Amino acid sequence: MANSFLLVHSPLLGPSSWAATAGVLVDRGCEVAVPGLTGVAEAAPPLWQRFIDGATMATERLQAPIVVVGHSGAGAFLPAIAEHLGDRLSALVFVDAVVPPHGGAHETPSALQSLLDEQTVDGRLRRWLDWWPEDVVGQLLPDPSERELLRRDMPQLPRSYFDEAVPVPDDWSRRPCAFLKLSHAYQAEYVEAGARGWTRQKIDGNHLSILTEPARVVDAIEALSAAAATR
Repeated sequence: MANSFLLVHSPLLGPSSWAATAGVLVDRGCEVAVPGLTGVAEAAPPLWQRFIDGATMATERLQAPIVVVGHSGAGAFLPAIAEHLGDRLSALVFVDAVVPPHGGAHETPSALQSLLDEQTVDGRLRRWLDWWPEDVVGQLLPDPSERELLRRDMPQLPRSYFDEAVPVPDDWSRRPCAFLKLSHAYQAEYVEAGARGWTRQKIDGNHLSILTEPARVVDAIEALSAAAATR
C-alpha cells in the first residue's frame, strides 16, 4: 500500500508553507493531511500539547501508513506524534528541522533565546517574516505572491511558548527516521542525523524550498521515507 503524508508546519509559520508540497503529493495520487495549527497562539498552555493533539487529529481520515513530515520547529513534536500513531506510522522525515534528544524533553537552545527576545513586542513574537531584512526575505521568496501567501496565516506566538519544554518519548529515534537538509542553518542537525544512522539527503535550496521548489522536496521526501522504512 502506498503511504499517506502528514505535513506538520513550523509553529512560526502556517499550513500555507506546505501548500505547494501538498499539491505535488496529491497530484501523485497520495493521501495528504496539512493541519492548520496556528490556533495554538491563542490557546491555554501547555501549547506543545495543543500542537501535538491538532496534528494527530488530522490523521483520522488517512487510510494508508503515515509518513510524518515536520519542518523547522515542528521537529520537536514528531516523536510524540509518532507515539500517538503507533503501528500506523511508516516513517518520520525531518525537513530542515529540529532534532529532539533521544529522551527527556526538547528545550529551546540558549543561542536562540536572545533572538526571540529581540523579536518580542508586548509578550508576543513578531511574525517570522518580519524578523529579517527585506533583501533576505526577497532571496528566500522572490515571488511577492508567495510572500503574501505565507504571511496570511503566519501566527504571532506568545514569547512564553519557547519557554515550554516538549516531552520526548524514550527511544523514539529507533523508529524509521530520515533528515532532509535544505539550508546551511541546519547543518548541525544534518550531522546529528548521520550520527544516529538515519537516512539523509541534501538539497541546494533554502529553508522555504518546501514552498518554492515543491517537486524537488517531494522527490526527496518520497525517497527518504521509503529508504527509512526499509532499514
